[in-house]
Amino acid sequence: MTKTLADSLAEESGVEARNLTAKGSALLIALRKQQQTRLWLSVFAGVIATVLLVIIWFLAAWLIDQLIIQNTITADRKLVISILGITLLWLLRSQLLFWQERLAQDASSRIKKTLRQKMLLAWQVVGISQLQRSPSVYASHLLEDVDALDGYYARYWPQQQLLLLSPLCILLAISWTDWLVGLLLLFSAPLIPLFMSLIGMGAEQINQRHLLQRQRLAGHFLDRLKKIALIARLGAAAQVQDEVAARSQSYRRLIMQTLKVAFLSSAVLEFFSSVAIAAVAIYIGFALFGAIDFGPAPQLTLSTGLFILALAPEFFQPIRQFAQSYHDKASALAAATEISDIITITTEVPTPSATAMVGALDVTNLTIKNPSGQSLATNLNFYVEPQQCLLISGPSGVGKTTLLKTLAGLIPVAAGKVQFNQVSPSQVCIYYMAQRPWVVNGSIRQNLQLLSGPVNDAALLNALNNVGLAKLCPTVSALDQLISERGEGLSGGQLQRIALARAFLVPYGLMLLDEPTSSLDLESRRYVIQALHTLKLTCTLVIVSHDSELQALADQHLELLEVTDAIS
Repeated sequence: MTKTLADSLAEESGVEARNLTAKGSALLIALRKQQQTRLWLSVFAGVIATVLLVIIWFLAAWLIDQLIIQNTITADRKLVISILGITLLWLLRSQLLFWQERLAQDASSRIKKTLRQKMLLAWQVVGISQLQRSPSVYASHLLEDVDALDGYYARYWPQQQLLLLSPLCILLAISWTDWLVGLLLLFSAPLIPLFMSLIGMGAEQINQRHLLQRQRLAGHFLDRLKKIALIARLGAAAQVQDEVAARSQSYRRLIMQTLKVAFLSSAVLEFFSSVAIAAVAIYIGFALFGAIDFGPAPQLTLSTGLFILALAPEFFQPIRQFAQSYHDKASALAAATEISDIITITTEVPTPSATAMVGALDVTNLTIKNPSGQSLATNLNFYVEPQQCLLISGPSGVGKTTLLKTLAGLIPVAAGKVQFNQVSPSQVCIYYMAQRPWVVNGSIRQNLQLLSGPVNDAALLNALNNVGLAKLCPTVSALDQLISERGEGLSGGQLQRIALARAFLVPYGLMLLDEPTSSLDLESRRYVIQALHTLKLTCTLVIVSHDSELQALADQHLELLEVTDAIS
C-alpha cells in the first residue's frame, strides 16, 4: 500500500513533534542536574517525614488500644512517654515537610534564574537584530515560559521520586503488620498510574496547543496595540476589538479543556483509592468481628487494625500529590520545548575578566545600512589596538550612530567583517552608551547596578568618584536617592556620568560611546573626559563625537563622508 501525501506529511509532523519533545525533555534534565543536590535533599526530607509518620501512627494506635481495650486511664509512664513522643515527632515531621518544600522551591528559583541568564546570553550572541519573531513572543519565553518550569522542579520531580519511596515505606510497615492488606494495596496501586497516564497523554497535547495559542494571542494583541493610532484613523476600532475578543474566547476554551482533563484525572485517582481504602476497612472490620479466619486475620487487634487503617490513606497520599503536580510536567515540557530552540544548556553565563576580554577591534571591508536598507558607508577598514581610541566624526546623517550600533551587534553587518579579539563582538562583553543615558525608575544604586548586578557600596562610591559625582553621593545612604525614568531630579550631565560610572563596575574589553560630551556643561565635560582617559587604560575605545578636546584622547580619527571615507 502506497502512502498518500497527507500520510507522509502527518508522519513527518509526528516525527518533528517527537523530536521537539525530546529536546524539551533534554533541557529539563540538563537544568535539573545543575540543582540535583537540593532536589535530592528535598526528596530525602520527604522520605524521613514518611518514616516519622509511620512511627507516629504506630504510637497513636498503641495509645488508643491502651486507653480503650486495656482501660489504662491512669498516668502510666509509658502513656506519658508515648504522648510526648508523638508530639515531638509531629513537630519534627512538620519541620521536615517545611524543608522539603523550601529546598525544592530554592532549587527551582536558581534554575529559573540561570535559565533566564542563558536566554539573555543566547539573544546577545545571536544579536538583537537577528531575532525574527515578535518581541512579545520573546517576552513570553523569558517570563511566562520560564515560570512554567517552576511547578516541574518545585513539585513534580520531587513528588515523582516520593511516589515510589514514600508508599514503599508505608507498604513495608503495613505488610509487616498484615501481609494480606499489603498484597491488596500492592495490586491496587498500579491501576491508578495506568489510567492516569492514559489521560496525561492527552493533557500534554492540550498544553502544547495552549502554549502556542498563548504566544499567538500575545503577538496579535501587541501588533494591534502598535497600530492603535492607525486603527483609530481607519475607524476599525470596533472590528479589531471583536477580533481580539474572539481570539481571547478561543484561548479561554482551550484553558477549560485543560481543566476538564485535570478534573478527569483527579476523579480516576479518587475512585480507585477510595475503593482500595474501603476494601481495607471492610477487611479489618470483619477480621475484628471474627468473620474472617484465614491468613493473618485471626491475629488482628484493635491496635494493628487502627495502625493499618490510618496508614491506608497515607499510602495513596503521594499519588494524590503527584496527580496534582502531574500537569506541571505537561506545562513545563511544552515550555521547555519552545525554549530549547533558543538556547543550548551548554551556553555558559560569562564571568567578566579584565584580562580575558582585552583585544583589538578589526574591521574589514565593512558596509553599513540603515533600517530602510540604504547604504550609508562602504568599504570601511580600520584596526584599533588595545588601549587605543578611535574617534569617529562626520556630517549629520552620514551613519556614525549606525556604524556604532553595527560594531555593537545591534544592527546586522551588511557586508564585510567585524571582529574583536578575533571573535564576533556579539560574543564578548561590550559597553554601548547611547546619546541619551539609560536610566530606570529607581535609586542611584539600582541604576548603577543595571549591568553589573549586586556590587558593594564601596565600589559604587568609587565609580561615582571616578566620574566626579562624589558630591552627589557623599555617603552610602545617598545611594538610595531616587531617579525617575526621565531623570528628574538630576541634571543631564549627572545622568551622563552615572551611565559612564557603570563602566567602572564591570571590566569591558570594548567600549562604544555615542557623543558622550554633547550638551554637557564645562565641569561635566571635564569629568567625562578624565574618566575616558582612565577607562582607555583597560579597554579599546570607539567614540562618536565632534568634541575637539576628545581628539587629544584619540589615537585614530575616522571621518565619514557622504560617499567615500578616510582614516587618519
